Amino acid sequence: MEEANRIKDILKTYENASGQVVNFEKSEVSFSRNMGEEIRDTVRNCLGISIVSNHSKYLGLPIMFGRSKKEVFAMVVERVWKKIKGWKEKFLSSAGKEVLIKAVAQAIHTYVMSCYKIPESVFHEIESLIARFWWAQSKEKERCTEYYGARDVVQRGACWRIGNGEKVNILKDRWIPNNTGFKILAVVNNVAENACVSDLIDKNLGSWKKEAIQNIFPAEEAKKIVSISLSMTPNEENMMWHFEKSGDFSVKTAYHATRTHKDSLQPGPPLQQIINSRT
Repeated sequence: MEEANRIKDILKTYENASGQVVNFEKSEVSFSRNMGEEIRDTVRNCLGISIVSNHSKYLGLPIMFGRSKKEVFAMVVERVWKKIKGWKEKFLSSAGKEVLIKAVAQAIHTYVMSCYKIPESVFHEIESLIARFWWAQSKEKERCTEYYGARDVVQRGACWRIGNGEKVNILKDRWIPNNTGFKILAVVNNVAENACVSDLIDKNLGSWKKEAIQNIFPAEEAKKIVSISLSMTPNEENMMWHFEKSGDFSVKTAYHATRTHKDSLQPGPPLQQIINSRT
């Protein structure tokens, strides 16, 4: 009881000297397991504060430590993780990530370090989280680059497989095998701008109108057109991968095409159009 009164006197002296008043309603006291109930109640009544089994945090910092300091400072790691987790969804530049790491993530444990010595194992965990955040989006960018690169190759090697010819524009679309961009290269004046390939097909015979084609196009392009195989049962067109006989895309032929036909491959149709034509 004497010690409790002395503590109360010390606090009173502090209040008189500083002009600050201790808020006993927000103050807490805890005791060891060996302290009896009677003494606990006496101290509590003397100081006018509540009894708690343990103290958690004060100003965001732990007050008491057990045997494992790592468990106590797990809250620092958790706070860093929550911050980084919120940033992962944002596509940030390297400079932006660096600013966030230095100004926010590293500042969290710097504050705690000013009061306590943090275990090295906690530092390693924080460094690991920051490193994963730093490199994760670089890998994401690499995957995006690979995706857009592959998409570009598919588009450049895609052309129309002629069915009934009703969906393919003679002058604008990609349908001539082995031509640069798979398009008509010659300047043709006697073909309407909206004319379709179906105008060059004899629907009754299911074959090309060779004489008309030879009159309209230069000999070399006319030869390429009439060499395109037409189905015995005409159906709608679909996009195909030009460098594979089956028309299906393959990594092997794509690699070969980019090495041997790099200069002749030109930007192709949107990827969604290719997909829709094959479904």
